[in-house]
Amino acid sequence: MLVSCALLNSPPQASFVLIPPSGNVPLTVSFDASSSSDEGGIIVFYRWKFGDGVTGSDRIETHIYEAPGLYTVRLLVRDNLGGEDSATGTVLVDEVAVAASFSARPLSGEPPLGVDFDASNSFDLDGESITFTWDYGDGPPGVGITSRHTYYSSGIYRVLLTVTNVTGETDSTAQTIVVGTTPETPDEGNAPPSAVLVVTPDWGFVPLAVSFDASGSTDPDGSIVGYRWNFGNGEVASGVETNCTYGSPGRFVVRLMVVDNDGAFSRAAQTVDVYASAAASTTTFVNSAGEEVASYLATDRIYVKVLAADHAGATILVGAVAIPSRTFDLQPLPGAASDTFITRAISLAELGMSGGTTITARYTNPTNPSDTSSDTITVAAARSDGTSYFRGRDSHD
Repeated sequence: MLVSCALLNSPPQASFVLIPPSGNVPLTVSFDASSSSDEGGIIVFYRWKFGDGVTGSDRIETHIYEAPGLYTVRLLVRDNLGGEDSATGTVLVDEVAVAASFSARPLSGEPPLGVDFDASNSFDLDGESITFTWDYGDGPPGVGITSRHTYYSSGIYRVLLTVTNVTGETDSTAQTIVVGTTPETPDEGNAPPSAVLVVTPDWGFVPLAVSFDASGSTDPDGSIVGYRWNFGNGEVASGVETNCTYGSPGRFVVRLMVVDNDGAFSRAAQTVDVYASAAASTTTFVNSAGEEVASYLATDRIYVKVLAADHAGATILVGAVAIPSRTFDLQPLPGAASDTFITRAISLAELGMSGGTTITARYTNPTNPSDTSSDTITVAAARSDGTSYFRGRDSHD
């Protein structure tokens, strides 16, 4: 009697480890599916979905998350007999609260080598103040947003900048300074590149077209082979130069990562402030109560009122009124709408003028130079015959 036996395949068991499970953007995470197993066969296929539209196919993968969010990672494994299993995990990527970035010039030279460090591109996302601590790699630390340090001995120095905000959150970044010819210096491995980005412009109004340039990035012992951009609005790009148009207002953190020919990388970041399209300002000659006037007498005090909707609620209006070669600050007009500002009292003598003078006041919005407005008025000596005085028309440029 013949007996047939069917060999039943025991499906594989998918399992993986991810390190780290959380961190600030940009977050580099390693995924390892080596713990997956198959009692009845051999796992021959791995498929990763990292939750941000990117996939992978190796047993061990590394992925960089370039935007904040909670990502569900899925792993599918398949064995040589067609059995499948899957596993999931999560990665939490937080928005960076504070970011360290600096430039160093020069990056190499003969001793004694004076190097200027500038961390002005570092920032706190909430606009809080930050402190700067420098580790030059050869002795006592330094402080300050800019710093200068002199290296007197040949060597390869790793300069570490740490920035800290008022709540104690920190971020660090490093660059390498090569001093002299250092044959006696042992091989310390690959030195990371230095990421430098230029953002033009870094503020403006919707829609705002911005150009990004990473051509100032360098690598002390190799070459840069990759540029990764994250514009902070969900869009990413690659290449030495690129551009992005922001279609909504907000503060966007632009991040650049450069990778050298040995796989080392460096990051830099900068903010772009995008404002809603500004309403046009208006400029008017008024009295002390903010009421429009038809004319002034030579003995009157002059006031200028500006309506600037895009600065509503400000404690002082950004910018000043020019009359004609003098400038005067603007404060909120008491009892008026939050977008209404007024100068202090101004006398003709203060302007170096006398009766019979035509005066023009002009306001230019410094956050939107195309938004200018002006008003013109004639000032005459006081008369008793009731003569009315000419007042020029409001104008908006």
